[in-house]
Amino acid sequence: MGGMSFRDFLKSNQALLGKQAWRLLTSSECLWARLMRSKYYTGGSFLEAGLEYNPSYTWRGIVGAWKVVEMGLRKRIGNGADTYIWKDAWITGTHSGRVLSPCFGDPNILKVSELMTENGHAWDEQKLGLYLLPFEHERVRNIRLSTG
Repeated sequence: MGGMSFRDFLKSNQALLGKQAWRLLTSSECLWARLMRSKYYTGGSFLEAGLEYNPSYTWRGIVGAWKVVEMGLRKRIGNGADTYIWKDAWITGTHSGRVLSPCFGDPNILKVSELMTENGHAWDEQKLGLYLLPFEHERVRNIRLSTG
């Protein structure tokens, strides 16, 4: 019968709003992102933004769609200095992206950089074995680290 072949308008709309949320995160200096930042999240980053007093219908949609986008996000390791072992989603091949191994102590202290060798070009096998369960140890070991 023609048309645009949308099977589910709600999912299509959520995908388009999710794309705008991704744009706010990755293109933070474009005019639209600066405008949204000045109105809805002046004190922090888009990741910490919420529904302030009297948000627009568009902003409500973007924040709602962000929750869906966030489920698929994984942090890139880089040098590991800004990625928490237990708090952040950084492991590929898992649903949540987070470490399931039990945390001994405060999860807001240990960072991924502490699982690397001194030069940061390889994983420290002894520390991986100490902090992670065997199946996660293997997944982490398969994450390639940047060499420069």
